[in-house]
Amino acid sequence: MYPSYSMLLLREKLIYEIQAKKRKVKEVAEILGVNKRTVSRWLARYRFEGLDGICPKKPGPKEGSIAVNRTSAKNEELVCFYGKNHPFEGPSLQKTQEEKAIILLRRTW
Repeated sequence: MYPSYSMLLLREKLIYEIQAKKRKVKEVAEILGVNKRTVSRWLARYRFEGLDGICPKKPGPKEGSIAVNRTSAKNEELVCFYGKNHPFEGPSLQKTQEEKAIILLRRTW
């Protein structure tokens, strides 16, 4: 769950107060109901990135990683080849051609 805009502003205000030495990290952690390590991470990211540093980021694959459920290169080539050679047939294939494509796909697995 992502925090509301007002919660982000509160985080920013409290982090500013830490930087101004008005509050301690432990005190801010208690106010927000999080671990003090979390507040320390926010503080470091805020110093480096500003408000974007404390905004939550959507989790996703790391840079350079390949998706686990990605179609194999052979199957991808087969689909592209079939699409280029039969551009007007689309999903409504003749039964014999569809059976051939399924057999070819099974061989590549």
